[in-house]
Amino acid sequence: LLDAEGPYSLELCSSTSRSGGARSGCVEADNVFFGDVILCSGQSNMERDVDYVYNSTAEIATVDDFPLLRLFQINKPDVPNCGVHDPQLELDGSCLYQPDGDGPGNPCSQPVKRWVEANTTWVSRFSAICYLSARDALASGGHAVGLIETDYGGTPIQAWSPPDALEACGAPLDDCDVEPGQNCSGYPSVLFNRMVAPVMGRGMRAVIWYQGEANSNEGFPLARDAYGCLMTAMGQAWRKASLAAGGGGSTAWVIVQISAWFG
Repeated sequence: LLDAEGPYSLELCSSTSRSGGARSGCVEADNVFFGDVILCSGQSNMERDVDYVYNSTAEIATVDDFPLLRLFQINKPDVPNCGVHDPQLELDGSCLYQPDGDGPGNPCSQPVKRWVEANTTWVSRFSAICYLSARDALASGGHAVGLIETDYGGTPIQAWSPPDALEACGAPLDDCDVEPGQNCSGYPSVLFNRMVAPVMGRGMRAVIWYQGEANSNEGFPLARDAYGCLMTAMGQAWRKASLAAGGGGSTAWVIVQISAWFG
């Protein structure tokens, strides 16, 4: 077994000759670390980047104290026709490499499939809640941590819930017609299929969830007990999907509860 540290260099090959001949179809990977992966999800509260916080300059300046921190920001889907009814298995890539003009909170035109080392440039564009929570946890750690940001402003819990979670709570599986402006980013299960399912099986150490406004009075109202049912069912479904895909089943959940809103 490898320790939760690094860096390592790995060589993966598709086949090896039984007689000890040359290997074929090999891919080499450098700067590989083993550690914990934390998934951060929700709507605009989670989406707000570190550059947005009150003391952002001071917070960003400390990033060099955490050289084992890696970041990945999942691209937001374009779903004008309520598409993607089945879970997607492959990620589009990370948006931290987005070209100038694709600001934080928007889909990016050139996602790249790789982690980035946390530095002042990338952290400023990354989720503040996700980064600050993990950074503080790392202070007494010493092993590698990878943060995956997967969020979408203005979206309801139904969009992040797989069909079995919706069914468990009696929620509709197809209600795109009632969405404001026909923006199908809130279509049932669409964000789970595009922005969560592709990372199942990564052995998530924890999930940090920050969402709720879209289910108060912003187009997708849910009664308190209905939201509570979906929150529980969604968490169980995410754990089940991770376990079925080969990941760990003991994922911790951290829920950031929004304050009472009387709109």
